[in-house]
Amino acid sequence: MIAQQRFGGYSTLNIVQPLVSIILIILAWITSNVTVEIVIWAQLGSSLAAFIVGLLIVPFEYSGENRVSILPLIREGFSYSGSQIAEAASQRVDSILLLGIIGPYGTGIYSVAFTVASLPLALTQAVSGAIFKSAASNPDLSTGGLAPAALRASVVIGFASALTIGIASPLFIPFLFGPEFLPAVPIALLCLGATLALSVGGVASNLLAAFGKGWVMTAAQVGGLAINILLIFLLAPLLDETGAAIAKVVGCWVCLAVCLTGLRITPRLLVPGTKDLSYSVRLLLDGDSKGRFS
Repeated sequence: MIAQQRFGGYSTLNIVQPLVSIILIILAWITSNVTVEIVIWAQLGSSLAAFIVGLLIVPFEYSGENRVSILPLIREGFSYSGSQIAEAASQRVDSILLLGIIGPYGTGIYSVAFTVASLPLALTQAVSGAIFKSAASNPDLSTGGLAPAALRASVVIGFASALTIGIASPLFIPFLFGPEFLPAVPIALLCLGATLALSVGGVASNLLAAFGKGWVMTAAQVGGLAINILLIFLLAPLLDETGAAIAKVVGCWVCLAVCLTGLRITPRLLVPGTKDLSYSVRLLLDGDSKGRFS
């Protein structure tokens, strides 16, 4: 979908899994049936929903001239496998671990809070799709213009999104999920510390994929996941869902730091200027068709 610049389908596919998962967990929470088994089934169900949506968006033929041998795909994708496994685990493992540490109520509050804080990912995924083709065909730009400009655009989008969510959360969360989820508001505000890291990290990860740096992606995801899990065991027993949120925020920033190191991007290059504001809007509305690197 990225290669075909089908950004709407790409964003939809990425939203389906966490959206279905949180809906199922909330239903279980409302009916007082939240257990480890229920959360696992919710994760499996959401993954199945994403699989079905993917088949509908990208239909394929089981036979014919367009078939590709599986062995070259395995060889090429092996360096990216660890990254994908760790990324998938980071979306599921924390909720499963937290059930045994802070119980169903705290896990439900945390899940709602982080889901709200991660809503801007759909926008940064659109940025990733818009620049992927140019990045893949111009790998020498990894330390030049394209990578820093795309990352600065993600900083602008991530910061604006976090600010918007921070303002809207006190009204949005109780209205959408019910007044019993009002305690999720301060946790969501805390999780906004991960919003910027997730926004920039999502674009950075896709740039690494475009430049063929799959092992760096794997190191970033595994490192972030390991720190997240470690801090969950250290902080959640003491601070409940607040500790879980801190663990997630730190894990996301660790992942981002590794990605930026792999791209050889310094923090100074991430500071947006006035031109980056208009470039960010252009990326979201028009993709890279009228961008600076067409």
